[in-house]
Parts: sequence; structure tokens; C-alpha cells
Amino acid sequence: MRGHTTFSTGLGALLACLLQGAVTADLPPTPFHDRDLGSLLREHASGVIYLWSPHMPYSVQGAREAREVAQALGIRSVLLLDPYAEPALAGSAARSSRLPARALRRMRAGALSRMGATQHFPTAVVFAAGRVDALMLPGYTPPGDLRAYILQRLVNLR
Repeated sequence: MRGHTTFSTGLGALLACLLQGAVTADLPPTPFHDRDLGSLLREHASGVIYLWSPHMPYSVQGAREAREVAQALGIRSVLLLDPYAEPALAGSAARSSRLPARALRRMRAGALSRMGATQHFPTAVVFAAGRVDALMLPGYTPPGDLRAYILQRLVNLR
């Protein structure tokens, strides 16, 4: 088209959409990398990292419940998005489940990936005392069972 610059990929495409008013939603949060994991472990005594995917309905429900369980236990919760999730579906699922915008952070921490955290969604990962528990909980778990699991793993980490 005359007078328009065409961008096909990456930041150029995003910039073009923004300039043309095609993007109305906020930009997604920055991904969660190893440096973020390090900061989390240094700054918070204990918590649960919950990896979720909008492609798995129980995963979305579990993300909301994991956040509530962590809050009731007085520990930190971090909801991380499947790194391969479709953005529009993720945004829609997060909004309909009333997940915070930070739940759209894509999981990019290599340390968690190498431990197997991205092999199944959802997966709950407990941390305490500066360490991530190697025993992860894959699959949807009802809130009462999730609470018991977190408490048991916290005892083992301390």
C-alpha cells in the first residue's frame, strides 16, 4: 500500500500495529527468565510457582485456585504461562478467570525447564529457603490436596 510500511515479523510488526492502532490491549508482561527466578528465591522466603496453559481448561481453573491457596498460606504465588500458548487464547482465559495480568508472563527460565516444569500443564513447583523443590506436581490438583502438597514440600525444603 502506498504510504504504509509493511513489517512481517518481530518488533517491527508490533510497532506497525501500534502505530496503526491495531493493538488496543496492554503489551504482555515480560517473560520470566532465570534471573527472575533468582530474584524470586532471594526476595521471598517461600512460595509456589504454578505453570498453566490456556489449552488445558483445568489448568486455568487450577491457576486461580493455586493463587488462592498460596494467599491463604501466606506464601508467594507466581503464575507462569505455557511458553507456547496462543496469546489471544491466553489473554481470554486469564480475563474470564480473573487472573492478574502478571499471569500472562511466559515461562522462559531454563533452570525450571531443565527440571521438567514444562513437560505438563499445569505444574506446581514449591520453593523455600532459596531452593526450588525438585519434586514437582504435574496435573490439576483440587485446592485441599494442593494445600497439603505445598505444606509437605515446604517442610522438606526447610
